[in-house]
Amino acid sequence: MSEFNERNPVKSVDRHGAPTAGVPRIALMGTSRLSRVNSPANDPVNSPEKNAERAPQPIVIATAIPVVQSLAVIAFGIFLIVRELMGKENPSMISESSAGGFVGVGTALFIFVVFGFVIAGSWALLKGKRWGRGAIVLVEFILAASSFQMLSGGAVVLGAVVLVSAVAVLGLLLFVPASAQWSARNF
Repeated sequence: MSEFNERNPVKSVDRHGAPTAGVPRIALMGTSRLSRVNSPANDPVNSPEKNAERAPQPIVIATAIPVVQSLAVIAFGIFLIVRELMGKENPSMISESSAGGFVGVGTALFIFVVFGFVIAGSWALLKGKRWGRGAIVLVEFILAASSFQMLSGGAVVLGAVVLVSAVAVLGLLLFVPASAQWSARNF
């Protein structure tokens, strides 16, 4: 009942659905068994050896710091929402529009989206996905630039902590040889 059907070969595709140059899959009709299938061990895109390699310690540290930063900023976003629900005024948030009462909630929602994405990016980077690195690097550059505003605005300790942590993350991700080699192998 399950005959070999050479007229309907199933081509192998990469993880994005694009055809690969590998050996085409040829399916047996009526069964789930495949002959001449590219095994995951022979697939350079999805090989288990590539995905099984753990991130080196500098990458782990460089993903943990942005998670801690993100959780601190998300806690501030929750504070903004609670403060607004209690009806308290925040003199540092100025808006001349009729929606001025929603500045705190709007800021909090923006914080949740951006820093939630950083947490997801950190997780993705640990799992070997390259988009996570870009999210972290972008936010760390923004935080490093923001730290100078904190330093000049009188929040010297907070500005110094933000600057040191941002520089540490960027250094660990971009300049530590173990991180660069792991990234080159995985990306």
